[in-house]
Amino acid sequence: MATSSESNSTPPFYFSCQRSGNCCRVGTGHVWIKASDLAEYAQLTGTSTQAFVDLNVKQVGERLSLRERADGRCILLDGQNRCSIYQQRPEQCRSFPYWPELLDDPQALHRAAQYCPGIQRFPDPEMALQVLPQVAQVLDALLQRQEHELVERTEAGETVRWANSLEIDLFLASGVERHIFDPQLLVELGQQLQNLASDSGYPWSSAAWPRLLADRKEGWAERGGLPPLS
Repeated sequence: MATSSESNSTPPFYFSCQRSGNCCRVGTGHVWIKASDLAEYAQLTGTSTQAFVDLNVKQVGERLSLRERADGRCILLDGQNRCSIYQQRPEQCRSFPYWPELLDDPQALHRAAQYCPGIQRFPDPEMALQVLPQVAQVLDALLQRQEHELVERTEAGETVRWANSLEIDLFLASGVERHIFDPQLLVELGQQLQNLASDSGYPWSSAAWPRLLADRKEGWAERGGLPPLS
């Protein structure tokens, strides 16, 4: 949790909240609140204003902050991802991840993207054009092994496919989906592409194919589109 303020910078990422609740569970810090909002927070949690303050609020200098549990979770987090005052949550929570400290610090943004699956970071076009052909080589090599080993695909038992940022960007740039479905090859693919992303600095993310495709497609559109591979 960190201090929030307004910024007019163009964000170096695309964000679509996936309600993971991770931003309410990871890290320590202060969630600043206003005294004028306390009565509304109390009403949302079914308590009196004084009871809400006694249970959930602490004084930090001249400011008020929500308390945290011993493990760092926000005191108002109900279960894994439900905010008890979500409808009227503090501006600091509403504005995540468009915080100046994330917009201005690539390392801080990288750390935030590690725990927030809704943050999609993007490489510059030059890096994409350099790395994506290498991704294609990895996928094509595994596809050849998959065909050679005559692995049978069982449509009925197939679950939602997971993918990563490199696979999705290759698909968006080339229009060709290279579908690895053998479980052992999928593990190998994931490790190879994660290593490639780490070595090259290519932003890594992983999610179900439909969700990741939608987020990265929208994000690239905001940036003028991903250059097609020649």
